[in-house]
Parts: sequence; structure tokens; C-alpha cells
Amino acid sequence: MSLEMMTVGQLFAERVRLSREGVALQWLERQGRIARASWAEVDSQVRRFAAGLSFLGIGRGDVVVIQLQPGPELSIALLGAALLGAPVLCLPDSWDADYAEEVLMRVRARVAVVGQRELAVELLRSAERLPGLGRVVGWGACSSVDGVLPFGQLLLKGGELIERDPRSFARALSRVSPKDLALLVPIEGGSRPRLIELDHDHCCFTAVSTARCLGLTQADTTISVPVGGGMTDHLLGVFLRVASGMSTTYTGEGERFQELAQRQSPTILAASAAVFEHALLDVERAVQRWPAWRRRLYGWAIRVGAECARRHMAEQEIGPFIGAQQAIAQRLVLSEVCALFGGRVRQTLLLSGSLSRSARWTYQALGLSPLRVFGRPECFGAALIEPPSDPRPGTLGRPLPETELRISEDGRLWTRGRHVFAGYFGETARPQGVDRQGWLALEVEVELDDEGYVWPLRSLGSVDAPSMALMPISFGDNVGRL
Repeated sequence: MSLEMMTVGQLFAERVRLSREGVALQWLERQGRIARASWAEVDSQVRRFAAGLSFLGIGRGDVVVIQLQPGPELSIALLGAALLGAPVLCLPDSWDADYAEEVLMRVRARVAVVGQRELAVELLRSAERLPGLGRVVGWGACSSVDGVLPFGQLLLKGGELIERDPRSFARALSRVSPKDLALLVPIEGGSRPRLIELDHDHCCFTAVSTARCLGLTQADTTISVPVGGGMTDHLLGVFLRVASGMSTTYTGEGERFQELAQRQSPTILAASAAVFEHALLDVERAVQRWPAWRRRLYGWAIRVGAECARRHMAEQEIGPFIGAQQAIAQRLVLSEVCALFGGRVRQTLLLSGSLSRSARWTYQALGLSPLRVFGRPECFGAALIEPPSDPRPGTLGRPLPETELRISEDGRLWTRGRHVFAGYFGETARPQGVDRQGWLALEVEVELDDEGYVWPLRSLGSVDAPSMALMPISFGDNVGRL
């Protein structure tokens, strides 16, 4: 995938061209069967959703609000709206109807696609206060609410429009520009949330550069859980999967992350700290069913693995004695524990939060230490990375490729590049925390070591720390002093 400026629709079209018959999405059906959709099948659904929006009178620049759990439907709706050039505002599940209504009025939303029955009912009741809201589209339980257009019916209308007038639909798609608004990402604070504006180039650049540095391909598989992580994580995850072509399996309601990993054998694990902590509890429950001598062996193996990880990070020799113990621990215990996560994991990514000390050392002992990217939603959650080939727990890592970092005289960290947002919706003044040269303050005081790693000293504000982890990059001259 190219790092040239492009629209989300162009990025998606290129993925479909490269991986047409490859598996794009998997999900668990009610009968317990795993259903699959190829990139070609997803493309058909995305185009029908975009045409369905066009049938409802939605076009370039019209805001579409989406409130759906992470899953195939969210991916289809998000990509379909982007294909048409309609900016998407994804509402967090935690928002109540009054909070959501205020935001819908502010952005003058034309269509709302919702998965919560209560929200659908409230939006229909508020029709007089939301004159711009032309239609509520419902998924799942919402589909049966009077006045709601079922998600499936919207796809049918879109399919009919494509068959009836394909040229007009193609012209509508061709009008979208890389600098058009693609996403409105809410950040909560007080009674009036701010909405971050991200254009198509912001989304594509971050996704493509991240996928490229990770070395992700369509041979990779991952699993996604509906809980944990912030809205930025879930949105970036959709674009990252388009950029890389890797297959995603969505967990079912109430299904455990570790159980699905064991069944699906993913190569990439990405989750919040809370999910990783719960996965370890599942592992410990499995270990408790082992005989007493094997439980003691497990404790010994974790200590050996953690010691090897500590020596590696301190750049100390492991030595033949500890090395021999590590080989035994790996063969007798650690490989079996890794099999509880599918046995094929090559990368673990911490989406948000921080692991406890014990959990961090346990994952390091298993060779599955989750890496993280440090950033803010204003830069799509990605500014600094912890390289997986040389992780340094406690650091913020190194800068994203083709971006710049600066450390001001007071030690404050700033970032600049195509990943930095355009501004806040409805605010004409220069965004707070962004200087005249386009540098975004990351609200953390840091130091830079001789190897180019950024060490945090103290937080200067509320900083989101989500998203993905990247492979090593050339540090070069892109860190300096203001």
C-alpha cells in the first residue's frame, strides 16, 4: 500500500483488488458456527450500504452517526459512508440519549445507524428537535422498532439503486477528496464533548504506515472484542485491517478472549489491558487444574522466563545455565501455556491502559509482551512506538515513520505530521495544544536517551494511550530540540 494521499474508498478498493478472495471477516453465529466473508463479499456489502445512503439522499459532506458494537456491521457502515464521502461520527455505548441528541443537533446528522433499541426509540421521539435527521437505521433488536429502517432493507435498496443507475452511483463516489472530512471522533469532557476532525488522508496515512511497519499481510489473523479500548482504537483497527488485509474474527457476546484465541489461533493479539489481565486469569484457572508438581513447574518456568526477559532488556548475557533452564521451561511448560492463546501469536498489541507489574512480567516470560503506541486521539492515537525487536518497558518508544518529534526547553513533547488532526468540529480558532507550525503537544514531560527512546517523567494532562504497535524504524534526525 502506498503512503501517497488517498481516500478511504481508494484504500479499500486497492485492498479488494489485492485480496479479493481472501477472508476478510469472521464471526460466530448463534448456532456456534463460524461464518466467513471474503474481501469481495465485504466490498459488495459496503457498496450496497453506500448506495443505500445515497437512496436516502445522503451525499458528500452529510454526517452519518453510527452507534454499533465492533463487528462486521460497524465495518460495513463505516466504510460505506466513507466511500460516499459522508463523515462518520461513532457514538460510544456509554452515552445516554440526551447526550447523544445534543451532539446530533450540533453536527446536523442526516442519518443515524444504531444497535441499541432504547437509543432508536429516543431518537424517533426527538424527531421534532432533530429536523435534519431524515432516517434512523436499525441493526438487530432495533430493526423491529416502528419507524426504523432495518439495516438489511437499506442494503436491498442500495442494491436496487446500483442495478438501476450504476453510472450516477459511480459519479457520486468519484467526487470524494483525500482532504474531505472522514471521521468525527468524540472526546468527552464536561457537558459538551469535543469532536476531533480527521480527514481521509489522516486515516489512510496512519493505517498504511502502521500496517507497513508491523509487516502485516493477508496471511495474518486477529480477533476483536467488543469491550475495552477507546473509540479511536476501534476505528483505527478497521482502517488497519483494510490497509493490511489481515482477517478478523469478532467475538460473540459473553465469549472469552482467551477461549476464542485458543480456537482461532491468531497471529496478532490486540486488546485493552483489562482484556489481557482477564486472559491471564483464564490461564491461571487452567493451570490450577494441573497436578501439584506441574503447578510448581509453571511457577518456576515463569520466573525463569521473566529473568531472561529482564537480562535481555538490561543488555546482560543470559549465560549457559539460565539459557539451559529457559530451553527446558519453554519445552515443558511455556509452549503449552502459549498454546492456550492459539500457539501462533507473533505479536501482541496493547490498545489502551497499563498492565499490572505481575501481568507484564508473565507475558514477557511467555514471549508475548504486549507493546503499545503512545498518542492522543488528536493524532489518531499514534505518535510514539515501542519497537517489538527491542522493547523498552517504561518508555514511550520512538516516533511514527514520516513524523517529527520535538522536545521543548521545559521537557514537553510535541509531534507533527500527517497524523495530526485538522481541528475540532465547529471551532474556527487554532486548536488548543497546537502551535502555529502545526506541532501538537502530547501533554507529557520527557527525556530522550542516547538510543532515541523517549522516557516519560510526568504527565501534564489527560493523555489517551491507545492503539497499535509498530516494527522498528530508522530514528534518524526526526527528533530534536525546539
